[in-house]
Amino acid sequence: MGGLAFSSITQWAHGEYASASRPWQDDLSVITKAANGISYRPDDVGGTFVNAKSLSRPLGQVTQTASGLVERNSDADMFVFQVAAGSVDIRATPLTLISGTSYDGANLDVGMTIYRFDGALVATVEPQGRLDARFTGTLPAGKYFAKIYGTGNANPEVDGYSNYGSLGQYTLSVTDSTPPPAAKPSVSVIGPAGAVAEGSPAAFTIRLGTAATSQLQIGYRTVSGTATAGKDFISATGYATFKPGTSLVVIPIKTIDDKLAEGNETFYVEIFSVPAGVTAATQRALATIQFNDGGSPIAAALSSAIASASATSTSTKKSATARPRA
Repeated sequence: MGGLAFSSITQWAHGEYASASRPWQDDLSVITKAANGISYRPDDVGGTFVNAKSLSRPLGQVTQTASGLVERNSDADMFVFQVAAGSVDIRATPLTLISGTSYDGANLDVGMTIYRFDGALVATVEPQGRLDARFTGTLPAGKYFAKIYGTGNANPEVDGYSNYGSLGQYTLSVTDSTPPPAAKPSVSVIGPAGAVAEGSPAAFTIRLGTAATSQLQIGYRTVSGTATAGKDFISATGYATFKPGTSLVVIPIKTIDDKLAEGNETFYVEIFSVPAGVTAATQRALATIQFNDGGSPIAAALSSAIASASATSTSTKKSATARPRA
């Protein structure tokens, strides 16, 4: 190992540093000999613009992050990310088991190159005397790439080291002025406040949590409950159109005055085809059609049943007394 008492970094070496006792020894080759059964880890992140790994931004956060591993001194990992116009802080830090900012015990000295979406170079960051790589500045909004790799420091033959042993894990973070994502607007469907008399329209309201900023449409349709479409109400399917600045649309559903002896009945209106970016807070609402054909619904239903039974009994008697003609 090339571990120096006055250095934060510890690395495998091949004797290139000053006063090396075995300048001919290639540590990595010795370790990865087939006879040892040890090999390099497989590449975890692609190294080109085409197979770059996307950074992830947690919901409501302004910092995007990713992590990776420099497996070989020829390895480079490419990441892609979006930033808003303004100040940007891009930082790659090596893994260390010791807390603090000196990175004592790290094996990787991080180098970083930043590119625009079209591949044009923005900056190369290989700070001398530091093991992390950090870019701060102002960038136009858009897509960018960051290439992470192992680098060296100063003159290997005098007071430094090359990228030979700069291997290990790192974390990449990008912080910009992107505001936290706004809460998704919500939509609800609300039924009539009270029962609706037969033959009167049932007014359903489709309401947005905030006024629409652009025109949008939300589908609605009726659904039978104890009330039946075509018998108790007129089936309806359509789209509620919200113009910019509006937040509610009233949908009247016609009910049928059927003159039948029956109790209160219910049906629903539900919304569908909700646009992307809008959350359905309440997807279905109920309306009650009130019995209004006189008397008690129970008494009316009982009378109807008795009348039906009487009619059936009379019909049966007539059938039993009938005589065939000679």
